Amino acid sequence: MEELTDPKPEGLGGVPLRELTAKERAVLEFMLQPDFPGRDELRQQLDVTRVCGESGRGDPTIDLYVDRTSAPPAPVKRRIPIEARGRDPDGIGLEVLLHVLDGYMSELEVYREDSGSTTMPNPDGLALFSLDERVD
Repeated sequence: MEELTDPKPEGLGGVPLRELTAKERAVLEFMLQPDFPGRDELRQQLDVTRVCGESGRGDPTIDLYVDRTSAPPAPVKRRIPIEARGRDPDGIGLEVLLHVLDGYMSELEVYREDSGSTTMPNPDGLALFSLDERVD
């Protein structure tokens, strides 16, 4: 595997570029299942997306870096084209938001409704929502 290097400024927490974990990738793949504007381009970005930052605030929020020379921008209608809701193991409401800037995935934000600590959720416990398209 080639070493990941990039002149881009480090993201949250100053973490060097790394591959997505299996759970991070599973959540992103789940969020990119429904049809919404820009979804196909975001799917193309997934294979060239790396983590460039971690929140360090007790939540699994990650900053994302996409190699823009290898994937096209997504024509999304809004910064958060898709989100998911569920419950963490304590039963507290959980939100997962995919942020897109300038057509490229930039952040996978995960937080509890009470701002407590949590971990990356399993996709099977999440329900998807989009303001742009009906999500079943």
